[in-house]
Amino acid sequence: MRVLKFCVDEQKISKMPGCDFSNIARGSSDYLKVHLSVSDGWSGCAKVAEFYDMLGQLRESVPVINNACTVPAVVTGGILWGIRIIGAKGNYRITTNKLEVMQS
Repeated sequence: MRVLKFCVDEQKISKMPGCDFSNIARGSSDYLKVHLSVSDGWSGCAKVAEFYDMLGQLRESVPVINNACTVPAVVTGGILWGIRIIGAKGNYRITTNKLEVMQS
């Protein structure tokens, strides 16, 4: 298992400084894990990670449990995949930008 750490600061998602995003090989399944460090604006929100393929098409939405989830295999076959986080509680809704992760 490889853990990819992301910072979610209000509506911006970015790669966690110090986390190694190099040499991510294509085609993994149930191997890449996402861990989120979220700002206070996300407190109490149910979160979902949206995963996009290399063409920018939404392929799968995955529940985020305890600020973590698994990257779905459907997006790992290309040279990159994208991630965006959506949070909600009651009428409150917050989303991030989409961030691309390169693969070799």
